[in-house]
Amino acid sequence: MRTRWWVGCWLLVLPAGRAVAVAPADALGDHMVLQRGKRAPIWGVAKPGESVTVTFAGQTGKATADSRGRWLVRLDPLAASTQPRTLTIRGASDAVTLKDVLVGDVWIAGGQSNMGRNVTASWVPDGFEMAHPHIRFLHVVSPGARYPRTKLAPSKPNPRRPVRSKLNAWNVCVGDVGRACAAVGFFFAQRVYEATGIPQGLLWNAWAGSTAKEWIPRFGWRLRPPLAKTADEVDSWYPSTPLGRKAYAEAIERIASWRVRAEQAVRKGHPFPYPQPTLPEPPNPRGSNRGTTFLYNGRVHPFVPYAIKGIVWYQGESDYANREYIPQIEAMVEAWRMLFASPGEKPTDLGFYFVQMQRCGSYMSPEIRDQQYRSLFTIPHAGMAVLLDLDVSLHPRNKYDAGRRLALWALARDYGKNVVFSGPIYRRHYTEGDRVVVEFDHTGGGLFVGRKEKLAPVEKLPRARLTNVEITADGRKWVPAEATIKGEKLLVRASGLDRPRHVRYCWKSVADGPFFYSRTALPAGQFNTMTMQSTLKKGGKQP
Repeated sequence: MRTRWWVGCWLLVLPAGRAVAVAPADALGDHMVLQRGKRAPIWGVAKPGESVTVTFAGQTGKATADSRGRWLVRLDPLAASTQPRTLTIRGASDAVTLKDVLVGDVWIAGGQSNMGRNVTASWVPDGFEMAHPHIRFLHVVSPGARYPRTKLAPSKPNPRRPVRSKLNAWNVCVGDVGRACAAVGFFFAQRVYEATGIPQGLLWNAWAGSTAKEWIPRFGWRLRPPLAKTADEVDSWYPSTPLGRKAYAEAIERIASWRVRAEQAVRKGHPFPYPQPTLPEPPNPRGSNRGTTFLYNGRVHPFVPYAIKGIVWYQGESDYANREYIPQIEAMVEAWRMLFASPGEKPTDLGFYFVQMQRCGSYMSPEIRDQQYRSLFTIPHAGMAVLLDLDVSLHPRNKYDAGRRLALWALARDYGKNVVFSGPIYRRHYTEGDRVVVEFDHTGGGLFVGRKEKLAPVEKLPRARLTNVEITADGRKWVPAEATIKGEKLLVRASGLDRPRHVRYCWKSVADGPFFYSRTALPAGQFNTMTMQSTLKKGGKQP
């Protein structure tokens, strides 16, 4: 069933009567990393009916191009290897050789501008080794598209921004090329490679200012009932769907009727009947390459069905006022998992590791961080790196800690490493007299108050008080509260409030420190016990 999603959308049209040389998909190239342990797909185009042979690492696979010239070979599962090897694709009369191919783990590193910032825009620890030939990345610069594309369409280079890496092609993280890699993705991959010795590949796919809805494929909108209205709207833009056929037929009738009136107006000199009816079109306020589903169509679909390990995600700034962020990000993750899961693999085997937004300005709502926190409980095999204690900026310079905190989740969940991977996460709360007691998982055996400056380790502040805690009795009026740490619990009270019910922490656009941490120096995220109680009652699961 999963295979049908990408096959049905793979709309390659070959020029009639023209011989087509055998060619790999744009996702494949020199220096690439193939996913270990799975039946990695090698695919591309050739002349219809042409026999194609793929050889790699002692394996040989064959396929025949279909009537549209499409072919696909799946390799048997490969072991991780740092050995550079050659992959050959041979057609009837020509061949393509892809060099310096490694086998390891591949991650989509996606989101908006904070995932788009490279290492040169980040703080880097003194003496940090930047030469990592076993970390590779493909920097996607293709624009969005109205319909799913199979080929990457490169954007025009910006002469004011010199690019050190190849665009829409695989790069090796050494020298200036490594510094051109996505900073969060690079520090994530470096930490994983450091702990495992397994080559890491990044499909770096970020677009500044993007919203979640731009990354969701058309069918993804049907995966969550709250999105049904948008799903109908999206389907109406595609004449291949029942709703689209109906919408297009009605639009054509309106255009035909208008044409009769327009011709009569011209002949008789009457006022012209503006406006002219149009065919159904998706709203496109940001230009020709932006809109609902557009970034998936133009930037993600060309990589289907590349075998991957999971997704690393830094996005949400542009969704600060989006009240449907949870169902949208759930739909995006489920759809991507369906598309990228390998044969025999459960979609939820693909990890999804994301950040809870940093402090970045007065416009940033605490509601988006709250939705991110709750999505940790609603998306299976997910992990959340908290950035509340890092530098305050729309584009923080500390991508080092962001990437490494994300990597901890992967190391624990996907590599079986015995590492502490999270700071305190809400477990439950209850009222005890005039105070609320909040209990947490992932405390490492205790909590402490502290602060973090740039890349320095977290500093413990034994005499400091938490000032970012509020309490309520009715869920409407919140007042500042006193918070005391007792072991793995937070005890919260406010003078004059006899029967408090709920607590919230760091519920501000920019919350000042200090913050509280697990004993292992990982921060707690912004949370609200009222929304968390509701999330768990609706079926949310402890991560």
